[in-house]
Amino acid sequence: MGLFGFLSQQFGAGCRIAPVYLLTLGLARLAVLLLGRRPILAEPGPGRVLFLVLAGLAGLSAAWSLIALPPRRRGTGLCTAGPFRFVRHPLYSALLIFLTPSLVFLLNDYLYALWAVLQYPLFHLLVVSEEKVLLAGLGESYRDYMRRTNRFLPRLF
Repeated sequence: MGLFGFLSQQFGAGCRIAPVYLLTLGLARLAVLLLGRRPILAEPGPGRVLFLVLAGLAGLSAAWSLIALPPRRRGTGLCTAGPFRFVRHPLYSALLIFLTPSLVFLLNDYLYALWAVLQYPLFHLLVVSEEKVLLAGLGESYRDYMRRTNRFLPRLF
């Protein structure tokens, strides 16, 4: 088994999401280089603080989901503990809710804000195939879980 096979086995769709995430970030960077900077914040100091806070929250969220469902337990059944009580894909949620906005504040440009907004539909498209596999493997229990929890963003009501 090669590296890609190992990563797919350990991280599922995350193995596909990471390269796409980095590629689209690189394309946003290229757009900034070609079109020029359009700063969001006049002073970069507050953006750096927001970056640190949001990146820290992303790290804590990712750690919580890895504690709740370590890679060695993946594929052994449905996990509804820890952050999985609130969302079906907490690692991706950590990227979308915390890390992506933190990068926008760090990089301080409207084109990165546009990049951040486009990540949600992109993640949605990549995760649909993973959910089909989970539904086929776990059946009705996963279908019930899908009814109770959102894909990336927790239900507030």
